[in-house]
Amino acid sequence: MTSYHDESELININLDTREINLKDSPYKDFLSVNKEHYAETLYFKVPRYYDGVDLMEMALAIEYVNAKGDSYISPVIVRDIHSCPGYIIFGWCIHGNATVAAGTLNFAIHFFSVDVTNHRIIYSLRTKPAAGKILYGIQTQGSKTEQGLINNYSLDEVISLLNNNSTIWWHNL
Repeated sequence: MTSYHDESELININLDTREINLKDSPYKDFLSVNKEHYAETLYFKVPRYYDGVDLMEMALAIEYVNAKGDSYISPVIVRDIHSCPGYIIFGWCIHGNATVAAGTLNFAIHFFSVDVTNHRIIYSLRTKPAAGKILYGIQTQGSKTEQGLINNYSLDEVISLLNNNSTIWWHNL
């Protein structure tokens, strides 16, 4: 692989078993520290084609439940198909919603296609959830700036963002 990241930094996804392999990745012990915001990016590697479907043609999102039990969706816009032919490499820059509390962060990868005229899902491929740790950090009095970092997008807003943005490819991930 000729890219900025070496193979050992990637989290492999097995679509046959639908498993995200954290145990053989640098993130086996923890993903981030609570109250961090866009400080850590996880990079994933998944086969580009699965069961005759080109997953580059699908929308891609990370669905996650933080340690407080709140659910969120994080769209993935940028994908790399050049660094490792036959695979898609993409990153998830972990948002403050995911790290709002220390504990277990459960997440899954979702490839899907939506008919925009009636908002019906016409293709859906999901992984099983993976669980990673968000470590405890220093407890501080929450500031207005910290509170302002948390955003809440509805599903319609996420779909609109995905449909209004083209997928961006980059080289030398």
